[in-house]
Amino acid sequence: MKINYNQLSVLSPEDKRRVLCRREGHQNIEFGFEHPYKINSDFLKFNLIYECDREIEVSYWQMLPLINKSFPIEEADYIIYGHFYARFHNFQDEVKRQIEELAKLRKPEAKIIVVGKACNVMPHLDPNLEDILFFESHYAEKLGEYFNVPMKEEYFVFDNDKDWLNIWPVDGCLRKCGFCRRSYMHIPFESLPLEYIKDMLDWYKENNPWMLNHIMLRAENLTEYGIDIYSRQALPELIKLLDSYTEINAISIMIGLAICEINDEILDALCSSKKMYNVYTNIETGSNRLLELIGKGHTKERAIEVFRRLRESNPNILLHTNVMLGLPTETIADIVELADLVNQIEPNSLYVLKYRQDPLQPLAIYPYMSDEIWAYHLKSFLRFVRQGKRNIPLRIDTIKVPQLKNRKYNREMAIVQKEREYHYEDRDLWQKILLPRNK
Repeated sequence: MKINYNQLSVLSPEDKRRVLCRREGHQNIEFGFEHPYKINSDFLKFNLIYECDREIEVSYWQMLPLINKSFPIEEADYIIYGHFYARFHNFQDEVKRQIEELAKLRKPEAKIIVVGKACNVMPHLDPNLEDILFFESHYAEKLGEYFNVPMKEEYFVFDNDKDWLNIWPVDGCLRKCGFCRRSYMHIPFESLPLEYIKDMLDWYKENNPWMLNHIMLRAENLTEYGIDIYSRQALPELIKLLDSYTEINAISIMIGLAICEINDEILDALCSSKKMYNVYTNIETGSNRLLELIGKGHTKERAIEVFRRLRESNPNILLHTNVMLGLPTETIADIVELADLVNQIEPNSLYVLKYRQDPLQPLAIYPYMSDEIWAYHLKSFLRFVRQGKRNIPLRIDTIKVPQLKNRKYNREMAIVQKEREYHYEDRDLWQKILLPRNK
């Protein structure tokens, strides 16, 4: 069955991934024009299934008219390649292998075009490779210019499943936290001008005012918004702009508020807005020693102040945070401090991450914590947090944990011995991980 582009545009990010990756029968898509180029995008489509929402919505989805039809590699004049490895930790060797394999399979003089964050592999490729281009940023529009196909990146995308309007006001992050891929990868930093954002909001107000009801601000570091174009943090002005629209009733911030960069002006703006709904800002760990070691730039005292003021300013606000266990040099004393911090700020949800070491990170100079010790730290942390005033809904993201030699922990840790992410209601999670020892 053929589906036109307008019908496809209302799909959720997950459904758009399936379309881009040719999954679940999405094979024939109609467009108002056909291009004459023989393009292969098989590797790109295969890798997109794990790409982040921003890349899918802002850029790759807009490329669909160009990459909808794919010729065999040996027939293609152009091979478009992308990879999600910037979303996770270092896939550099795999990306290098794939591109060099494509170079062997292509016909003579066929060009390989590498797009997005996969361009970080450029210095590591075989220097003898020819006919290879790199479009690191604005690659949908650059490809459109290159092939003379009308494509324009979109930074305002309505999510029909969630009933909110996604806005990506800034891309990139200038910080270099010791555990983050940005400590060893180049990702261009760029903010959208306030004038452009206002023009887009005005368009929605005029044409689809109901889509403005709930705004979802999305960025990897929203607190740095505007630094590149205004030489200052312009987030307060962006919040004020959003507050000025009566059609906007709720503002959520999925990620991107770095506590160390929430200065008093930004904090005042967040607290003054009565439209703030869901706000995510990550404490990561709870001892000032570890916070300094990993380069987060804030103190636990500042984290407490930020959460306290946000909570006091708006009793209906929902605050969420991440913590990371297994950090280098982490001790049970650090776990106790972290649990105490969590119980003080009382987030509405908690995401527990396992620190994963990469040899290119600054923190790689430290020994990696064993799975057994990490499992013990996780179990201890959950027990300490459980002693707080209330249950905090949480989820755990973990890699496989081996069976522990100490039998009393086997049942308690069995729930995290899976190679995937789990979501549980708080009551079920506590019951399954913190089983009574006499049962």
